Amino acid sequence: MLWSIVVGMLGGVANSLLVEEGFVLPHLVRIENRTVWKPGFLSNILLGGIAALATYALGASELKPLGQLGIALISGVGGGNILVSLMQKQETALLKSRVDTLTQVVRGASSEGDHANS
Repeated sequence: MLWSIVVGMLGGVANSLLVEEGFVLPHLVRIENRTVWKPGFLSNILLGGIAALATYALGASELKPLGQLGIALISGVGGGNILVSLMQKQETALLKSRVDTLTQVVRGASSEGDHANS
């Protein structure tokens, strides 16, 4: 697992090179009377490690070691996008579950109404 996180962080380095064409250094920015710290390339490295850990926990751990590291690298490069995609997948599953429950309730109420009208 630790190696997956490290490789994911290396993927975050690659993300910085691909997306931002280099390393944007951490810096402070004034936004609407507030000072905000922008972590720059460090955020890509952190998100790469987190994305690698998430994919490891969601099934990459079942793969052979080389496959685990490959998935970790790819998810590290994807970083934040991988995490957003995983969250959207979870939200979609939750919404589907709620719709299915609501559909069952409506069908149950509809069939009870049909029996009452008979």
